[in-house]
Amino acid sequence: MEYILAGSYSVVLPFKFHTKFTNEKDIEKICKVGTDINYELTVARVLDRLDKHKTTKYFTYMDLDSLRRLNNNKLFVKFLLSLPEFTKINKPIVEFYYFTMDYSGKDLFELCHERSDIIFKDNDRFKTLVTQLIEGASFLHRNNICHFDIKPENIVHCSYYNHFKYIDFGYAESYPFPYYIHFGPRGTPDYIPLSGNPCYLERHKGETKAPYIKCNDWTPKNVYEYSSDYYFYDKTRPELAFKTDSYALGKTIYYAYFFLIEIKERVTPKFRFRTEALIYKLIDSNINTREYVQDINVDKIYKLNKDALNKIPEFGSQEYLYNGDGD
Repeated sequence: MEYILAGSYSVVLPFKFHTKFTNEKDIEKICKVGTDINYELTVARVLDRLDKHKTTKYFTYMDLDSLRRLNNNKLFVKFLLSLPEFTKINKPIVEFYYFTMDYSGKDLFELCHERSDIIFKDNDRFKTLVTQLIEGASFLHRNNICHFDIKPENIVHCSYYNHFKYIDFGYAESYPFPYYIHFGPRGTPDYIPLSGNPCYLERHKGETKAPYIKCNDWTPKNVYEYSSDYYFYDKTRPELAFKTDSYALGKTIYYAYFFLIEIKERVTPKFRFRTEALIYKLIDSNINTREYVQDINVDKIYKLNKDALNKIPEFGSQEYLYNGDGD
């Protein structure tokens, strides 16, 4: 990582920018400075108690021992205030913390736009991406954690482990997800399963690689107000929130798959249809019938026969996006 990355509530600094302020000696460490870290902190504590081999393979997250309050590091504050990426956050310094974590590699968004062989060299490479993402999300869910911001930018390929990993747990939460259920949704709009409104639809029209799908997970209280509050499908059933990760993962695979079929004109029909069948299960617009990630059997899907595949609507069609309803 060479450049400073900026988000809505945080900045991420490469080693060369933070080392003299954090005293970090490992050149593979990056530093995140941000506010609203409570959920990221909680999830890091949970992950640290789990199988270390699996957590380091599937995720990159906060190094708890490195967590510090920014206000106590005056030199770091002075440096950060010189960065436009930081000042745009416009929050009081006392609300900021910083911590280090491993840099794991380029994200899926970058790899897609580079048409990287890591993903697109052949069908097996793409299936590896799908399998590893399913495994990582399933591991989170089995341990009662939802990511709530799965998207191409929050998945990286780690060359050390030769594995795709989830990053950025700033929106993550543990079951029963009280904040998400009562004050959500959170995440990136293109990857949130919600019912939009006319203003929303106008803004997101034409996103062919991440098309809008009208879902019933989140419904606006005022359909004509773009910034309307939303209410969750059923607050008494928090387990359904796991399916918001299913949807976001399905949209993420959809995004990468779009590049695959653009690049590889001769992708075998069986591989195409089986991949489309997997995505179809994850992006179901109805929260009641959408699959939980941990119920997706990748090997079984990639062995589906012709009769089963013939039931899947044409990829990208209204019937495909709306579970055969064409709505």
